[in-house]
Amino acid sequence: MSRLEIATARRPLHKDEEVGQAIVELVEEDLMKTWGRGRILHKLKLHKNIQDASGTFVRAFLSALDQGSSQRRAPGKRKRVHLTSLWSLGPSEEWSGDGHDKLARMGLPIWGLRDKASRRLLGLWVVPNSRLQTVPAALFLQVVQKVGGVPMKVTLDKGSEGGVLGQLQNHLRMTFAPGLDPAVLPAFQQIKSIYNITIERSWRFLYEHLLESILEAWEIGVRAGIYHEALELEYSVARWLWARLVQKELDKYVVERNTARIRRQARVHLPTGDTPDEFWYHPEYWNMENCLIPVAAEYIQELIRERTPQGLFQFVSDAMELACTELYAAVGCPALTLHNTWEVYTRMV
Repeated sequence: MSRLEIATARRPLHKDEEVGQAIVELVEEDLMKTWGRGRILHKLKLHKNIQDASGTFVRAFLSALDQGSSQRRAPGKRKRVHLTSLWSLGPSEEWSGDGHDKLARMGLPIWGLRDKASRRLLGLWVVPNSRLQTVPAALFLQVVQKVGGVPMKVTLDKGSEGGVLGQLQNHLRMTFAPGLDPAVLPAFQQIKSIYNITIERSWRFLYEHLLESILEAWEIGVRAGIYHEALELEYSVARWLWARLVQKELDKYVVERNTARIRRQARVHLPTGDTPDEFWYHPEYWNMENCLIPVAAEYIQELIRERTPQGLFQFVSDAMELACTELYAAVGCPALTLHNTWEVYTRMV
């Protein structure tokens, strides 16, 4: 490793000062101070490209930076969790989808899709309205196009917004896997939210490690009096900007969660000891099989054209969309962060 100049925790290439500065930058992003050693270490490797960071150094640095941080996070605090043990034949045997409204006060609902066997997040999206039947259906088709097929089964919460998605899943599975008996294994089901465990288990972590900080950053601007919802320009610019920031942060979060190792757990029936990406791409190493039902690419492309109305994922009117785009370009199209979005907003309005 030393001959090839490959950095490791024992033979680091980055100086302590460089690692410390990167840690400070990450801590500044964590407005609610909920990120611990493990999450900071993972972010250093994933977003700062510091592969040789030492967990011992990160812990010591965080402790010196803020001695009370671990007590505030209360890692030993007991939290109510589902006690059901899940089992699955393999990736794409079942996908679980649901909407999440923790950003409702910002007018930015979220919809997500997750694989049961691998616990891999297939996507998290901020949408104008998660209650429209066309929204989950269009997002589902995007995932189908990306992975090249449909699962054996899709599970959603009960609600009218899942109707079109259910029709698509039933149609696609019947067309491309006619041998699967729907009486034995239904292609689509809707159940109570408390039983839709695969996706429900992901919301608390998402809120504590991302959405809570986003809400706090949003409230800073609201409390400062720089945002007036009743004014169309201010409402549209804020919605336009924050939707882009939230989606950017969700995309980062998905990558982080899919590449984060799931600790080994002897009593869990699903695979543990590696990352969701590893379970998804190499199920054979974990005594699973890939259950994805291949679908012709041109078939999916046609469905996407039919099922994705123009402006479905547009957060403002056509006129304001054009205006916001021009205003954003006029201020130099700065990269949005939790710290500068309100500043960009004030420059645009």
